Amino acid sequence: MAAPEVLFDLALTLHPEHDASAQDRAAILAGRLGYREVWLPVGEGYGWPDPDRVDALAGAAGGARVGLVVSGVAAEVAAALRSGQGRGALLELESASNDLVDAVGGGAAWRERVRLPRFDPAAAGTVVVGSSRAEVLDGIRAAVGSRSAAGVSHDRHRVVAALPVSIGRTFSEADARARRDPRLSGARDPRRGGLFGTHEQAQSQALDLAAAGVDLVRVTVADEVDVADLLAQVRSLVVGATPVLHARRT
Repeated sequence: MAAPEVLFDLALTLHPEHDASAQDRAAILAGRLGYREVWLPVGEGYGWPDPDRVDALAGAAGGARVGLVVSGVAAEVAAALRSGQGRGALLELESASNDLVDAVGGGAAWRERVRLPRFDPAAAGTVVVGSSRAEVLDGIRAAVGSRSAAGVSHDRHRVVAALPVSIGRTFSEADARARRDPRLSGARDPRRGGLFGTHEQAQSQALDLAAAGVDLVRVTVADEVDVADLLAQVRSLVVGATPVLHARRT
């Protein structure tokens, strides 16, 4: 069996509390490293960026597409979308409703742009999260199975895992990075449910994700100054030797 060139595609979740320049810098780095998408959390607790800000972020990301991770009451989200928020961006929504489909722009836009936490054959993808690696892997397998049963292709409907990540040259370095970032705690602790540890440990976890059938992994990396190094470490998990190992395992 020929090895794939890339184990699975990557996306980056931007830090919502960073200023525009820091978000743009991360988006630029992600785009240059071959990440397919960059995502910004918006809505309840974060607010909505000016539509021009989303356009500017898309410009910074280069070839990577911009998405918005949207939280909040469905009626308020629908109103924001109708007002022009998130124009053209991919959208991760918490739920589906006729009102939201209409706010996005109808069924065609829903199929092109919207991902949901539960499988919907009319949407563009399913986003899997979990507090443990077993939960994430089970969620990926379930979404892949639902997609197959519905006769929907993986090109039309992507199965995504949204994961916290902390990788270090040593286990202790990875652990320290995770402990310094409040976002990487509780249910979002990479030690329990993300890509964590040394490169070799995270590589094994990435191989498990690929074997489960994931199409894209959206990562939240530790909030560190050396973000370029962190993004490159994650990228190294899906290129080079790792796809070869995947081919041998399958």
